[in-house]
Amino acid sequence: MNKEQLAKYMAASGLGCPFCDSPDLHTGEMTFGYDVAKVYVPVHCNRCSKEWTDEYTLTGVSEATE
Repeated sequence: MNKEQLAKYMAASGLGCPFCDSPDLHTGEMTFGYDVAKVYVPVHCNRCSKEWTDEYTLTGVSEATE
């Protein structure tokens, strides 16, 4: 994926394929990166069949309320 596709995908919060803009995406099972604070989620576009991995990092914490 090129820089423009990545920027568009990130701006859309990953809600459409960065290659064909389809919202028909399938996500696989998440895995955790224990050496770094990341979560990895494989993604497959059901329209164009491209595949990539979304990478998530901790962005904040909220205290639980009762």
